[in-house]
Amino acid sequence: MTDFLLALVLVGLAAFFAVAMRLQVGLRRLEERLDAAGIARPRKPGEAEDGAPAPEPASFANFFENLVGGRLLIWVGGAALFVAAIFLINYSIEIGLITPEMRMIAAGLFGLTLLAAGEYARRSPRLAADIRVSQALVGTGLAVLYATVYGSYWLYGFFGINTASLLMLAITVAALGLSFRHGIGTAALGLIGGFLTPALVGDPDTGALGLLAYIALLNIAVFYIAWRRGWGWLAGVAVLASFAWTAFFIFQPDPGDAIAAGWFAAALGIIAGLLKPAGTSLTWIQPVAIAATIVMILTARDDVETWGWLAYAVIAAGAIAITRLREHVPAVPFYVLLLGVLLIPVRILIHDEAGVASAATGMILLFGLGSLIIAVEWRSGLWAALSAVGFAAPALVLRWSYPGLMSDMNWGALLALLAAGPVALVFIRRRQIHYAVALDFLALLPALTAAALLAFAAIDLVPSDGLSIAWMVLSIALIGAGMALHDLAFRIAGLTLLTVTVVKLFLIDASALDGVLRILSFVGLGVSLIVLGWLYGKLLRGERRDNEKEKLVGATGFEPATPTPPV
Repeated sequence: MTDFLLALVLVGLAAFFAVAMRLQVGLRRLEERLDAAGIARPRKPGEAEDGAPAPEPASFANFFENLVGGRLLIWVGGAALFVAAIFLINYSIEIGLITPEMRMIAAGLFGLTLLAAGEYARRSPRLAADIRVSQALVGTGLAVLYATVYGSYWLYGFFGINTASLLMLAITVAALGLSFRHGIGTAALGLIGGFLTPALVGDPDTGALGLLAYIALLNIAVFYIAWRRGWGWLAGVAVLASFAWTAFFIFQPDPGDAIAAGWFAAALGIIAGLLKPAGTSLTWIQPVAIAATIVMILTARDDVETWGWLAYAVIAAGAIAITRLREHVPAVPFYVLLLGVLLIPVRILIHDEAGVASAATGMILLFGLGSLIIAVEWRSGLWAALSAVGFAAPALVLRWSYPGLMSDMNWGALLALLAAGPVALVFIRRRQIHYAVALDFLALLPALTAAALLAFAAIDLVPSDGLSIAWMVLSIALIGAGMALHDLAFRIAGLTLLTVTVVKLFLIDASALDGVLRILSFVGLGVSLIVLGWLYGKLLRGERRDNEKEKLVGATGFEPATPTPPV
């Protein structure tokens, strides 16, 4: 089967070559006819306007030659040298030529020789013109040294774990240092070797603190190189590899290792979010969001007590601060708030209510009050929306998942008090933007949040038989406030709550209530709706006349006279 496919490929290439040659002969004959007839023909690819030769156009052949001959040959040669070293070691083992100690010493000397050859190629006038020669030799030498230390420790046990770790670390430092001279390939090899060292020669029983300290030092070196050489992607990859190690310890049974890894992830996320190792931030990996996810997994464990919540508070404050300093859209704070809100029922589900009340209070202060301050400063609808959600979501989720924390009266009073935050946002947004007949969702969200908090507060403060009446009173109050203040947000929020109340009355209360209470509920509903409809119609007609009047004044410059009513 393989011979048949090879023959088929050769036949196809021959046919393609024959067709190409036939087309070229036909094109040459056509050009000769045009020249004999005196007809101007287009310039050939090899001619310029003045008759000078022009650069040949790129073709598949040029691309293939540049890729294989100009780029890959040297790197494949370096890989071949590495494979040759592996084969040499295996061959010496098979024939018993030298002792294991001599095999590893020979491999180490071979790696050092390749490093020296790379330095020589870097300095040689003949070889320095193509920097890939030195890069391939140095990269291969480092790979051989990594393999030598790993084989000496893992296969033969010539030295202990401490010596192996120090040697691996020394090779990593050498690789990162050589990257200043030999380029990004050497840095990438050092990065890979550095983060694989704990997996290759590490001791799983030593705990997380030593490994996290090693990763911190490795990140410092990588960030310094990325800053000096402008390799932002190198720092990003290092951060991702560091998060991978912290996630590994998060799932370990020892809570101490998990807590250390979670705090390390929080610190790394904030630092990586603040630094600009190559002149640009690492927003392409969103380190704060990744760190928040790791901290959420930590906090969801049932053996970390309040350490998880404290780490979440750190990453939440960092998310808000970094987003504010970078002047970004608050997408990451929204995500971190969502994680925190989800953590509340998770902690209660594992029967660990300690700290959930304090955590919810912290979320309200950070995301509710903190985002309100930023929304006022920036005149931002997105930060106002985050503030509204920050005031409502933690308290409502805590009320739903842990109702026994307080009495119903206290829950109702708390929710009513929290409604003051979204109400303040409505008035703040009124001064920042002007909306009379048009309103977007961001401007409407604080008013809807206030209406929702007041409606849920009424559930705890009012008996169930009078809930529909309480909601009707709240909706009328919101609509009335919107009419008096000429505020469309309050009016829409009141109409929304009124719609929910009407649906509840017809679908639930009609069958649940009986006697005089049912009659009074529907009488009150009917009268209220008629009066509201009449007032609303009058308000809308007045606004329509005012808008038409403004359009007329803007178009003509004359204000129409107000008609005098008949006597």
